[in-house]
Amino acid sequence: MPRLAGLTGVAWVRPTLRLIPWWGLALPAGAAALVGLLVRLAGGGVPDQVGVAALAATAAAAPQVLDDPAHRLLSAVPQSRRRRVGHRLVLFVPVLLVAWVLVAPLVADRSDSAAVSVGPLLALASIGLAAGCVAGRVLPELAAPVGTAIPLSVVAIRLLLADQVTQADILDVWTDHPWATAAAAGLVCLVSLRETALSGSWANTGSSAVRLTVRHVSGSARWPPCVRGRLD
Repeated sequence: MPRLAGLTGVAWVRPTLRLIPWWGLALPAGAAALVGLLVRLAGGGVPDQVGVAALAATAAAAPQVLDDPAHRLLSAVPQSRRRRVGHRLVLFVPVLLVAWVLVAPLVADRSDSAAVSVGPLLALASIGLAAGCVAGRVLPELAAPVGTAIPLSVVAIRLLLADQVTQADILDVWTDHPWATAAAAGLVCLVSLRETALSGSWANTGSSAVRLTVRHVSGSARWPPCVRGRLD
């Protein structure tokens, strides 16, 4: 199995699955589904605010994949941060979409396309990812917290200013033009995750040091103990 994984290029799947904070999606999705189910069982209609809040909480789970505790340790590894984040998103986004497709009918009316559709979900999640990637350029530890807070803040402001916000307002751009918003935010993510020259030089230095160490150890292993002692 390890040999097959190496041949097919999917050896990263299993360790990446362990690194993804799945609880960040399971908790809000489960809580939203429970609230929506209880309200519908009680015979009442689910308020629009519940659906929008559930959408924000679900979208806020996406930027949590930016949490990279081993960033400094892996900075010398040839695999870039962009690739590591990309691997996580490849595994996480399909689960995110499936979770929202299951939760949305319980927390929103089908007539409310902004809440039921996956377009606004991806747009809001992309905004959070973009903000987290930009924050991660300053300090990698800020990527996940900032990215998670942005979707929640955008929706909270939208709900607080619901009477003053018009359809042309910038706060509604992610619902009016979700796919364009997701594409623009995705481009910001790609640019922000680009490795700087300084980090690249550190990575090359670290990789060279590892290779030199391995050569030294493997080369020393071929000498007798008395000769190795003189060389060291």
